[in-house]
Amino acid sequence: MSARWRPSARTSNSPPPTRNRRTSSTPRSTTCRTDLACSTGTVRCWCGTTSWSRSSIAPTLASRPACRSKPSSRASPPRSDRWRCAPRWSKQSALACARANTLGHPIGDLLLVAVSERIKECCANVSHIARLGGDEFVVIQRLQAGGTGAPELARQLIESIGKTFEISGHRINIGASIGVALAPRHGMLPDVLLKRADMALYDSKAKGRNTVMVFEDEMDQHAQQRRLLELDIRTAIAERQFSLVFQPIVDMARGEVASFETLIRWRHPTRGNVSPAEFIPVAEETGLIVELGRWVAEEAIRLASAWPGVAAVAINFSAAQFVDKQFPEFLADLLAEFGMPADRVELEITETALLDSSAATLDMLGQFRAMGIRISLDDFGTGYSSLSQLRTFPFNKIKIDGSFVRDLGRSASSIAVIRAVTSIGRILDLTVVGECVESEEQLEALTAAGCNQIQGYLLGKPMPTDAVAGYLADFPAMHARRSAA
Repeated sequence: MSARWRPSARTSNSPPPTRNRRTSSTPRSTTCRTDLACSTGTVRCWCGTTSWSRSSIAPTLASRPACRSKPSSRASPPRSDRWRCAPRWSKQSALACARANTLGHPIGDLLLVAVSERIKECCANVSHIARLGGDEFVVIQRLQAGGTGAPELARQLIESIGKTFEISGHRINIGASIGVALAPRHGMLPDVLLKRADMALYDSKAKGRNTVMVFEDEMDQHAQQRRLLELDIRTAIAERQFSLVFQPIVDMARGEVASFETLIRWRHPTRGNVSPAEFIPVAEETGLIVELGRWVAEEAIRLASAWPGVAAVAINFSAAQFVDKQFPEFLADLLAEFGMPADRVELEITETALLDSSAATLDMLGQFRAMGIRISLDDFGTGYSSLSQLRTFPFNKIKIDGSFVRDLGRSASSIAVIRAVTSIGRILDLTVVGECVESEEQLEALTAAGCNQIQGYLLGKPMPTDAVAGYLADFPAMHARRSAA
């Protein structure tokens, strides 16, 4: 649902560290930033500016200082010359699917070597290429008049990187997204060009893999707006501008309210209502999601502990919150403080969390289960999870993505997918929830397909905590009328 807390599949895109601006003679240049993503998910191999001069993985490539000095180390070139550079800043350990989490670090390192070789092949002998730390690359190339232009070179890189890699008996496929900034149109200082190529890549990734975007002024404006939004989020957390509402999830067979999903709301003092779809991604990228997520958990448990009955409270847990290693202890303290039984708390994680199947992630999920907290897999069917992961991760419940429910009656494949998911749920002893239900026809189709629980406007809109007791009191009569109809 558009109003729910929807953690984004995007990982951290924190701005680059401040650089000392240099005033050396800078030739006309092209700056390009490349982001590689494993085909198995949004695991990225990003270009960047962290020095890797001591790295042993790709020792034939340049270091960051050498890379930055290239434009100013030559005499002023003809105006037809261009420079190309590929920066990307990231705190992520990219190529995770090909490194420790799946194939191991040696395979990931060999893949990095192979990627650098393909980049060198594309850029021939007239470029300067660097692997700049982690999985970050940069390319600086002098583009001669009448030679390969920025769009053509970008296409060549995408095509080359997109070809299957054969690494120690493993077939690995990755893709590329590229951001481009041009000098002098987009600036002359290297730092400015790198920053604007970074902005272009951000938009390129948003449009999907194997996309090339050239910097536009609107991107700079968008980046400034995001920075202002980040500052507003910080203020909102400090001033407690956020509030929570709760949407019921109904067990149709038992005729009872099983739980309420926690949904966050933000009424900005000047902007009015701000959608979670707008501010949650920014909170995730800046790390503010950790503080915000703790506030949501504390407030939700505090409010739910006063509800009548035994309905659980479901709290969305962002994939970005797994960095908060003390969260299980924090959660245990909340349960004790408010006298809340652990089995009345559910954590909903999205499929993006499955991209990191590290021991640390599994350990945290295991800690939740050991406490008695139930774990739900939200948005099931959107592309990341697999049957093996359903067995590996300690889930109690899977929630079918609302897009399949909305397509009921319009797409024959939707009901087939729903039936398949409910069948999997029965086999693995998982509760299956159909969400975004807004019509009787959808309700009938989902219950007939075997969904255990239903969520949607048809059975109840998000409500403040003050309305929960009244809804619970009225629900038996409401359910009886629906059953008799």
